[in-house]
Amino acid sequence: MSELSTIKMNYREALRQAERLDQAADIMEKQGISRMEEVIADIGGLWTGENSELFRSRCGSLQESVAKTVKKTRQSAETIRRIARNTYEAEMRNYEIAKKRTYS
Repeated sequence: MSELSTIKMNYREALRQAERLDQAADIMEKQGISRMEEVIADIGGLWTGENSELFRSRCGSLQESVAKTVKKTRQSAETIRRIARNTYEAEMRNYEIAKKRTYS
C-alpha cells in the first residue's frame, strides 16, 4: 500500500503530464494549423499556376495530418487523466481499508 502523500503526489504528477500534452497540442494547433492557413493564403495571392495549387494541396494534407496528431494528443491527455483518476480513487479506497484493518 502506498502512503497517502505518495498517492497524492503521483496523481498530481499525472495531471501535470496531461496538462503538458494539452499545451503541446495547443502549440501544434496554433503553429501547424492556424499558421499554415496564413501561409496558404499568402502563397495563393503571390504564386499562381499548377505548382502553386499542388503546393497548397500538400499544405492542406499537412494541416490534416497535424490536426489528427492534435486530436490524438488531446485524447492521450484525457486518457492519462482518466487512468490517474481511477488509480487515485482505487488507491484511496485501499488506503482507507488498510487504515481500518486490525490484526489480532
